[in-house]
Amino acid sequence: MKLDELAAQPSSWLRAGGALNDVVVFSSARLSRNVDGYGFVNRAAKFDLGKLLRETRAATADALADYDATFFDYSSVAPTHAEISFMHERRLIDSDFTSASAPSALLVEDSEAFSLMFNGQDHLRFLVNAPGLAAKELWARLDALDNLVESRLRYAFDDNYGYLAANPLNAGTGLNISVKLHLPGLLETGEMTRALRSFKKVGLEYDLWEGEEMPYVLTTGSLGSSEEEVASLVDEVVQSAATYERKARQALLEEGRQELLDRCYRALGILQTSRIMSLKEARGLLSSLRLGVALKVLEGPSLLDIDQMLLEIYPGHLRMLSTEEGATPKDASEDELRARRLRSRLASLT
Repeated sequence: MKLDELAAQPSSWLRAGGALNDVVVFSSARLSRNVDGYGFVNRAAKFDLGKLLRETRAATADALADYDATFFDYSSVAPTHAEISFMHERRLIDSDFTSASAPSALLVEDSEAFSLMFNGQDHLRFLVNAPGLAAKELWARLDALDNLVESRLRYAFDDNYGYLAANPLNAGTGLNISVKLHLPGLLETGEMTRALRSFKKVGLEYDLWEGEEMPYVLTTGSLGSSEEEVASLVDEVVQSAATYERKARQALLEEGRQELLDRCYRALGILQTSRIMSLKEARGLLSSLRLGVALKVLEGPSLLDIDQMLLEIYPGHLRMLSTEEGATPKDASEDELRARRLRSRLASLT
């Protein structure tokens, strides 16, 4: 399996609908682990990290032998900028995976059921994704993978602090969960700020670009909590947020149905005909489409179709997909490629 082959297939977390998928785009979970007897990646000598990579690769190859997976070796040649962008957008790696000078590698299950980073910020980091709200499901998947690998490796563990990590915020369980939400109703009714503050009150963080409707809600650490408690908290809080978002959407529909219809169909028309499209504009227009489809006032693309387009408009996917289809950035600007991609996708769906 090569990266361009991954680009040609829908991402695993966009192949089927998930729980609350009208509000929750997808869920992700990450598990950080370090091997006992080695320094953290940011402190260990390059020679030791090379030895560690050989050891962890052999152990995981044995532990995960029943999975069809591809190993990408970056110990001597780093991935290109386009490959890094693609893998990050695809949620196969963290943003800081290739920022260190350590010899690194990546294992990707061929259906993208999981990926495993070697020598990123930590010695090992598992990543799993799922459509909709799936915090408990993702933890169960991570736990099964982790148990297999832990039977071959001895992890760095402290009786007081739990599993040790390079970043103290990841110590304890080593589990981090994030959920991508679509909250246009709360944004337009002025309730977004209050909703985000409610997440912080229960120990969850959020990440949101100014003026955006799609925040990430995420855990940052879990000292003193079990993995099951962390996953249950995420599910509970997001379910509550989804209830408020649905009420806000219904209020928008009841108070200004024609304005809402106009917004959704204008967005569709622009996306179908535009020749130049910035990333920011595309995100906003696709958000309007997603709202219309979720409220059943717009026909044509499904929520999964729109979520796939939301992935394909980012630079890494645009470059990878355009190259596969015979176009390159030399032939057109990124904004032109984005508009072309959106026109083509919508033409096949509407």
